[in-house]
Amino acid sequence: MRTRAALLGLLLATLALATAGAAAGAERRGAPLSGATLTLSVVLDGTLAFVGRTDGIVVIDVSDPATPREIDRLPLNGTIHALDVDAEHVYAAAGTIGLLTVDRRDPAHLRLVSRFDTAGITRGVSVIGPWALLAEGREGLHVVNLKIPDKPLHAARILGGGDARALSRDGNRLALAEDRGGVRIYDVARPDMPREIAAIDVRPRARSVALRGDVLAVALGKDGVAIYRVAARQGPVRTATVALDHNAEALSWAGDLLLVGTGGADMAVIDMTDVVRPRLCAVARVDRIGASGAPAARLPYAFVPAGAGGLRVMDLTDPASPEPLSRRRRPMRIDFPDSLPDVDDEDDSAPKRP
Repeated sequence: MRTRAALLGLLLATLALATAGAAAGAERRGAPLSGATLTLSVVLDGTLAFVGRTDGIVVIDVSDPATPREIDRLPLNGTIHALDVDAEHVYAAAGTIGLLTVDRRDPAHLRLVSRFDTAGITRGVSVIGPWALLAEGREGLHVVNLKIPDKPLHAARILGGGDARALSRDGNRLALAEDRGGVRIYDVARPDMPREIAAIDVRPRARSVALRGDVLAVALGKDGVAIYRVAARQGPVRTATVALDHNAEALSWAGDLLLVGTGGADMAVIDMTDVVRPRLCAVARVDRIGASGAPAARLPYAFVPAGAGGLRVMDLTDPASPEPLSRRRRPMRIDFPDSLPDVDDEDDSAPKRP
C-alpha cells in the first residue's frame, strides 16, 4: 500500500509540474492562461470600433451605438493590451508577442501584415507617420520603423527608470507611465529620435497616463488620479489629486471629461474644466466583476473594455449620471462568442530587435 501511495504521489507531482510548465510556456508566448476571454482595449475611427482582446482583434460598426454590428475578427494568441490606427492599418501592442500590424483597408477582411518581435512586454503603442512608439516594460520606450509595413525595423530604444506600461501622445509630446519609475515626457517632433524633456517622480506608482495639451492625468492605482500642468516654467506641477474608491488603472479624455477605468469594474467621470479643482461627477458601474480598461469616447457615448464583460456602451449625456446605453431598458453590452481558432504565434520569420 505504501508503495502504491508513493507511486501515486510521484505521478501527481509529475502532472503538477507538467501543468505548471505548460502554463509558464503559454504565458511567455502571450496566450491567455484562463478559459475566459477578456476585452482589454478599444480604439475608435469614424464609425468603426477596433477591440483588443486576449484572443485577437474584433472590428465593430458602431454607427448606431444602440445596434452595434460585428464586421470581422482576426484570431491571435497574443493578448492585445492597446491599439492605435491610421487610414490603412491597425497597430496592436500584443504583450510578449510584440507589435502587430494589421491591414484594415477592407474592415470585413482584416489581415495580419507583420509581427515585430521585441525584447520586452509591449503594453502601449502610438503611431506617428511611419514610426511606432512602444511601451516595452523594463525595455523602456522602443521606436519601430514601419515605412515598409510588412518589414518593420528597429529604430531606437530609450531605457527609463521603471516598467513602461502605458503611453499617451498629444501633438509632439508623449507621456510614458513607468509604474514605480514615475512618468517621463518626451518631445517626439522627431519620432525616430524621442528627446526626454521632463521626468515626474510619481508615488506610489504610475499605472496609466492621459495627456491633453498642457494637462497630464496620471492613474495612481489605490491613490486615485493625479493632475499635472506640464508646461510650467519650473517643470511639471501637480495641481490636484482625485480620490477614488477603487484603483485607478486606465485613463482617456472625452472633451473636458476625464474617464477612468478602475479595478472595481467601474468607470469614473471627472470634470476637468478647472484643472486646479477637478470635480468627480460620477462613478458608474460598468460590469459586475473585473477591471475596466481605458474607455474610447465618441460623445455622448463611451465604449468601455469590461474584461470578461465584453464591451460596454455608456451614455454620457449627463456626466453626473452616466448610464449603460439601453434598448428596451436592458443594458447594452457587446459580447463575443469564444469560438476563435488558435493561430500559431511562433513565427521564426518575424523581424527581431537587434
